[in-house]
Amino acid sequence: MKNLIRRVLKEITETEPLNWRLPKKFVDQLGIKLYDENDRAYIVEIHFDTRNVIVELFTEFNGEYESYWVVPQVPKIIKGFYSFPIDELPQDVKTFIIRRLDFKYIEYL
Repeated sequence: MKNLIRRVLKEITETEPLNWRLPKKFVDQLGIKLYDENDRAYIVEIHFDTRNVIVELFTEFNGEYESYWVVPQVPKIIKGFYSFPIDELPQDVKTFIIRRLDFKYIEYL
């Protein structure tokens, strides 16, 4: 039992914060709806336990890009986070991720 607990605690379940800006073509491909056309979408984490890629949306506020959930003018009904199953991502998005992903995480994909 102790060995099982040690193994589980050593397994990585998600990446550290990534903050990779998604190109506009990937935002469109994934069907992400932006509040403003100048807003940005970032891959913020990859969860290996659920095999999901987490995307967070940001808009300009007071001269900086802030998360949708922080900015008062973004209506709360606008989705600020998206979760996409890794296996269902378009191949070019997967390639975008793999080219940037730290080698220590490759075995978890």
